Amino acid sequence: MSDTRFYKFLGKHKDLITGHEYTVSHYSEVTGILKKTLQNRIYRYGGVVDDKFLEPHVVKVRLTLETEMERVSMAWLRKPITNLSTDVKHDTIY
Repeated sequence: MSDTRFYKFLGKHKDLITGHEYTVSHYSEVTGILKKTLQNRIYRYGGVVDDKFLEPHVVKVRLTLETEMERVSMAWLRKPITNLSTDVKHDTIY
């Protein structure tokens, strides 16, 4: 007996027909999303597959300093720490 599960598609996609059932492997081939990612989504959100379900989730990461405050802060952080002058006498209090 096969353990393959089919999930009904309820949405609009050029390669899928609304109302038909497909396997996770087929959804993965059609959308380019990893099979394990789709399996996790099915586990979390139930067996309903729609347009939102098949959208790739993209997280944008800022790679550059964008605000003026970030640029000024980074400029100051790059400056070396100044050394104490050797000719200044330090009084120690005991």
